Amino acid sequence: MPEHNELGHCLPNTFDCKFLFTAKQILMTKRTIALVGGGQMGRALVGGMLRAGVAEATGLIVIDPSDACRDWWSGKYPNVTTESSIGSGVGTADVVLLAVKPHLIARVASEVAELSG
Repeated sequence: MPEHNELGHCLPNTFDCKFLFTAKQILMTKRTIALVGGGQMGRALVGGMLRAGVAEATGLIVIDPSDACRDWWSGKYPNVTTESSIGSGVGTADVVLLAVKPHLIARVASEVAELSG
């Protein structure tokens, strides 16, 4: 088992690799992933998941208010669903990933929580 600090974070060099396998298994059993924030951070997160086979583009909803951002996702991954508002995509998702700027996280997390019940 990995050792944890008082905040519950894993201490360096004590992380158990079995946890990574379990997390991958959990994500692969889900049908739909909503990514709130399709910018650089979201592209890195989900792009890695798609390349690693942990997620499939057909099960991905990218939510971003920017037309240009949504167009990028549609061009790069034609099977991805894009939405402009949180309310349009979060309700049907099994997993919600937040990839927004730090100053937006509290507002976005609150909005997601309200929609998720």
